[in-house]
Amino acid sequence: ELKTPLTVIRGYSELLSKNSENASKYAERINEESLRMSNIIDQLLKIAALNEGHKGESTSIDLAEYLRTHVDDILVLQPKRQISFTSEPLVIEAPYELVDTLLSNVLTNARIHSPESAPIKITMAGKQIVIEDGGPGLKEIPDKPFKRFDTSRSRETGGSGLGMSLIQKSAKELGAKLHFAKSELGGLKVEITF
Repeated sequence: ELKTPLTVIRGYSELLSKNSENASKYAERINEESLRMSNIIDQLLKIAALNEGHKGESTSIDLAEYLRTHVDDILVLQPKRQISFTSEPLVIEAPYELVDTLLSNVLTNARIHSPESAPIKITMAGKQIVIEDGGPGLKEIPDKPFKRFDTSRSRETGGSGLGMSLIQKSAKELGAKLHFAKSELGGLKVEITF
């Protein structure tokens, strides 16, 4: 995964040294690929930290408030997106970093792997959060922990394919149960039970 952006950066750097005519275009591509590498490295470091048992200190987390904030963030990035959000109060004691890694990756997947015209539905009841999208879904529903899958979809959207590993690893560390299924909206349905 790191070789691909490195190859692109090397190629555009060589072009830049020989041809300054398209310098801004080349610099933009170098910057995009550098950001992609940085994201991959961040994800790998998170996985390594979890493997080393670095979970962080437990704190009180209001999950309804957390999700409400992320819904607002999605609507800023994608103002045409239709999001249904219903919740009951749920406060848990857990390391914030683990909860954030789990939920932000699920929400990011729903946002980037479905068109802006597709709805997202978030439901929180009892100790369960269900996040669904109306995108194309997955060719393969994950069944094994930490298994990377559907790498073609990751490459199409510029992803590294590590997000699902982070979701599964952080859920395991939190003692949360994950269930993946096809959503009635057409895309992926992720059920998280704390």
